[in-house]
Amino acid sequence: MLKDLFFTKAQFAIVLTLSLTAIVAVPVGLVVWGNIYSHYSVGDIVIRSNNDFTLRYNFPGQGTELDPFRIENLTISSSKEYGIYISDTTKYFIINNCSISGVSRGIYIYNIADDTTKIENNTITLDGVTSYTGIEINSTNNVTIVNNKIQGNNNERTSYGLYVRYSDNFLTSKNNISSFNVGIYCNNFANLVITQNNVFYNTIGIQVHSITNILVVYNNIMFNLEYGIYSEGTTGTFHHNNFFNNLLIPKINQHKQASDQGGSSTWYDISTNHGNYWSDLSWTEEAVYVLDGYYNPKSDLYPLKYPV
Repeated sequence: MLKDLFFTKAQFAIVLTLSLTAIVAVPVGLVVWGNIYSHYSVGDIVIRSNNDFTLRYNFPGQGTELDPFRIENLTISSSKEYGIYISDTTKYFIINNCSISGVSRGIYIYNIADDTTKIENNTITLDGVTSYTGIEINSTNNVTIVNNKIQGNNNERTSYGLYVRYSDNFLTSKNNISSFNVGIYCNNFANLVITQNNVFYNTIGIQVHSITNILVVYNNIMFNLEYGIYSEGTTGTFHHNNFFNNLLIPKINQHKQASDQGGSSTWYDISTNHGNYWSDLSWTEEAVYVLDGYYNPKSDLYPLKYPV
């Protein structure tokens, strides 16, 4: 019959619903895939979960303390924002012997489980014209950064060789960091050790802000345009560091190679009465090195006669 060729109201509603679902499904799928892709396209290596170590990249290792995942022996030369980006993981991993260049941020670590991260023996060369960071650690505790070479190409106001924030129990040792606005910049956390690094040709060598329990020892801090170390609101100890020829282009009211603005830091080893070496100090047995500082300037009461 003729009426059988037409839909009833109920049938028409079903067909219309199915048709709209089919039309909408394609763009929704594209949006979801686009969001996923954009999350992973920001860098050459992007890891956002434990599964990414193996399912996306098949890195060797088991992710345990004795057999961490190994991101190693890679050469990354890219125009992307990140060379290596890792966030929100709980497995152990090490980034070792990688060469990274061309990116805005060499290695970025965010919100990683405590004591699972080591970054060693890497070379990071950056030549950005605006802002860039060699290694950045954010909200991740118990990180070790050892024996890396991190080099910029100028002293831009927004560039950092090593930038660490909100990351307790941090160790950086035996790194060479040069040609940034700030070589090493750390703020707002507790328990920081900076030792045996060479920090040179930056605008400021080392800058620390609101750090509780800092130990800065046996570093070579040299040829920085302004301060070798700028400390603000920080508590801890600075000793056995070599300050060579910083303040190459000092600003007004910058007179000494280091500045301590508040906090409760000591600039010598209280157990041995040994301080730091200052190249601009005419040393005598009674010599004291007074740092720059607006309020109650700190002093190295026992400056060293020779470099260490």
